Amino acid sequence: MARIDTNVKSIRYPVPCDEKLTLLARKLKRTKRQLFIEMVDYFYRSKKDPADMNDEMLKSDLSRIGNRLVGFFRTQESELLVPIHGMAQELVGNTETVKDELKSIHEKQGDAEKLLRENTKHASEQIRLLTSIFDGLAKMEEMRAGFRRIMEGYIAEREALGWSTSSGKKDELVRRFRLKVDRL
Repeated sequence: MARIDTNVKSIRYPVPCDEKLTLLARKLKRTKRQLFIEMVDYFYRSKKDPADMNDEMLKSDLSRIGNRLVGFFRTQESELLVPIHGMAQELVGNTETVKDELKSIHEKQGDAEKLLRENTKHASEQIRLLTSIFDGLAKMEEMRAGFRRIMEGYIAEREALGWSTSSGKKDELVRRFRLKVDRL
């Protein structure tokens, strides 16, 4: 079956136009034929006049698009940016308040730590004092017990001597017991 060639039409145009078409095709990396077909499709779909360099339709489209964008940005500004800015300002104010409160808490914490150190020092002194008092009471109890033993021993030995014993023996007994009391 023979292949049918669809490229049956040709256009003649001047050499300077061919040079421009060649440069344009190289720049866009297409063949001249491919570029020509795309140009025809573009003008057909856009309904633009290639002879009209000022293209009022394009200008009006761009103007309309610009107006829509400006409207969109104004809407976003009023609906989003202004409330966000207000919230940001409120957060800054809240941050300052929290900062002041944290500073106050830090100062109070420092005062509490100082008071705790002072109370701990005072409690340590009280514990030392109570310990020395309890030690003194224990020693006093020991001394009382020792004195009781000495006195009981003195009484027992004096009774053993009887009333008729010479005063020298009695004096010796008193001297010995005084020595025992002094050793306490």
